[in-house]
Formats: sequence, C-alpha cells, structure tokens
Amino acid sequence: MRTTDRTFTPAMATAGKTETRFFATAVSWVKSVLNGLRNRQALAAIAELDEVHLRDIGLNRRDVDHALEKTSLLQDPFTLLPPAPRQRGKFSAAR
Repeated sequence: MRTTDRTFTPAMATAGKTETRFFATAVSWVKSVLNGLRNRQALAAIAELDEVHLRDIGLNRRDVDHALEKTSLLQDPFTLLPPAPRQRGKFSAAR
C-alpha cells in the first residue's frame, strides 16, 4: 500500500487528542499537588518563627495557623494567607 492510497478520516485526527488532554490534565494535577506539599512544608517552617519575625514578614500566628488548619494535605495553604506577604514573596523570588 502506498501512502497516497491511504485515506484520512476525521476520526483519525481526534484519536490522540483525548489521550493528550488526559495526560496534560494529569501532569497539571501532579504539579499542583507537589506545589501544595512544598508550600505546606514552607509554611510549617514559617509557623516555627516567633511573633517578631512573623510580624516582620506581615503575618501573625492566627494567619499561619488558619492556613494550615483549613487546607487539606494536598491543597496549597498559601492561598489563605493575606495577599500582601504573598506578593512580597513573588517579587523577592524573581530577583
């Protein structure tokens, strides 16, 4: 059979798209879970700071405890922190 003898059907065009979408969704979910676990570990280290250091970065004990308690193990606890300290963290990481 020559390549010009083969016909192209619309079903052939969509055959790999479902698998590709599933893989992209799975990779995105895994990245999100890993990011949440990494941030939970970082916030646990922040929780060990004393009140003076927490105040220096714009947080208080209640903010940190609330973020750790209200999120599950696979969720990102930084989403519950006040926005000002999160923004400072993004800018300092970009430098």
